[in-house]
Amino acid sequence: MKSELSEIEVDIGLLWGIIFKAQYPVSDRFSLYAKAGYNEVTGRAEALDYNISSTDTESDQLYGLGFSFEIKKKNQLYIEYASYIHDSEIEFDGVSIGYKYKI
Repeated sequence: MKSELSEIEVDIGLLWGIIFKAQYPVSDRFSLYAKAGYNEVTGRAEALDYNISSTDTESDQLYGLGFSFEIKKKNQLYIEYASYIHDSEIEFDGVSIGYKYKI
């Protein structure tokens, strides 16, 4: 019996949510924060060798932790972890590293 594996491509089409964020300033330049809310993710998976695809939408509670560091006035770097989908057959977690400029 011969079995072949196909290359699978996964795309996130839409991610939206309502998120509440609580922030605690550790110092003048460093803050820790937690976030929680509700989100919905629409994704598509395709087995490239067999031309089979599936699109699905999952919704779940969102939670995450992060910290931000003020480089200089109005300029921040942040790193955060978030769990977007965790109570279904699919788990979707992410780590974000970014830059913020406050107007």
